[in-house]
Amino acid sequence: MAAYYNTGTIAVTNGSAAVTGAGTSWAQIVRAGDQLIAPDGRSYVIAAVPSATSLTLSRAYLGATATAQAYDILFTAGRDADVATQLAALISAYQEIYDGAGQGKFGDGTLAAPGLRFAADLDTGFYRPGANQLAFAEGGVDRGRIYGRKNIIGTVAQSGGVPTGAVIEGGTNANGDYVRFADGTQICGTTIQGLTTGPMTRAWPAAFAASPRVSAVSTSASVPRIVTVANNSATAIDIYVWDTAGGLTNGFASLTAFGRWF
Repeated sequence: MAAYYNTGTIAVTNGSAAVTGAGTSWAQIVRAGDQLIAPDGRSYVIAAVPSATSLTLSRAYLGATATAQAYDILFTAGRDADVATQLAALISAYQEIYDGAGQGKFGDGTLAAPGLRFAADLDTGFYRPGANQLAFAEGGVDRGRIYGRKNIIGTVAQSGGVPTGAVIEGGTNANGDYVRFADGTQICGTTIQGLTTGPMTRAWPAAFAASPRVSAVSTSASVPRIVTVANNSATAIDIYVWDTAGGLTNGFASLTAFGRWF
């Protein structure tokens, strides 16, 4: 880039700080602080650049009034520092692009602003709601997840009733087995031995959101038994195993509970 500008001609008026250009493009090139070498041979500091064809000097023009005059505008040394600063900012901004999208890596995004979206539709695209999850957003609304071998089975989760985790979760512990589904359905199974002194309380293998529906059957192979339940809650249940004479026994029962985890 040249260190000066002198395209077109200027008109100056004695005693006035206004300079008018003809065939000039000062607005995009010249700025305050640059130096005007005027027709009188003097140097004037440019105070403002109102338009492509007008300048305002920092002091009144001392020479004779004249039109269609040649001139030179010298760019100040401060421009080099500004260019260097702007270049550094550009490199820094590009570095973020290079480290991210330039290497195929994108931000997680949100429903309102997906990490991978469209220029003409900024709230539609793909976003990452959590670890190992990929979801669709359409108009800022969650339209579903992409599931595969690594995230069909895992930990289910939800936010406001919208699934945010795996499709199926299952587990086993000292209280039995359970399986949870992304839609909120939960099934628990357990085998329990009755007491002859009163109810046997069993905690569910996984807590329900509310008391579940329960199916209970005797698993005693040799003699008939009757199984009843009481105090069914979201977290536990009481079991009674009776003989046909109405007495409590230590027979075994199998329970299956159906409910919801949210």
